[in-house]
Amino acid sequence: MGQLAVKIRTQCEPKKVALSHDVFAFCFDSAFANADEIRQSIITAKRAYNRDGNPQVHLDLEISELLQHFEKLLDCRITRSAQNFYAHTKEDTKRIYVHADNFDWVAVSYFSHPPSRQPGVRFYRHLPSGICICPNEVERVFEKLASSESRPWEEASQHGYQEEKWEEIASIPYRFNRLILFPGHAYHRAASGWGENITDCRTAQSIGLKTKK
Repeated sequence: MGQLAVKIRTQCEPKKVALSHDVFAFCFDSAFANADEIRQSIITAKRAYNRDGNPQVHLDLEISELLQHFEKLLDCRITRSAQNFYAHTKEDTKRIYVHADNFDWVAVSYFSHPPSRQPGVRFYRHLPSGICICPNEVERVFEKLASSESRPWEEASQHGYQEEKWEEIASIPYRFNRLILFPGHAYHRAASGWGENITDCRTAQSIGLKTKK
């Protein structure tokens, strides 16, 4: 059996969602033509815990068509991509924390049916520092060279599990076959949709993207 290919509905127009005054996410509904097939692949694949203690699914899908779609949308070239799959239950929520990813963009797709309208991903502002975007690697290097003072992103990275340190600034609801594309440096965390077991768990694909204009 060959590698399963993700079939994006190229005619699907994304909605633009404001995360802050100058940061946006893209939201695609009914994004994939073979969403049920992808879900079945995720829940039947082998699961293991990654270094963060999160249950990760061992699966590799063909996503070249999807990446081409992103390049057109973002008007850029994707230089690197990394895909992960997750099957979270309520037992896993204690490992979920606010964080920023080391990617220019992150695409999260949902492949399970939550019982009601619930937030899928929440976005945050770090209250002590006021930042909602973590600087990228190059910006962090220049900030370290320019100042010997404490850097706000370093403090924010230590507060991921402390809810009182964060203010929610936006959320996007969880919905079957929804794809959300957002800046990876935006502080965020998975919000809800947890199930009781593998058959009704929060089933998602995450793709980190490095881009170049």
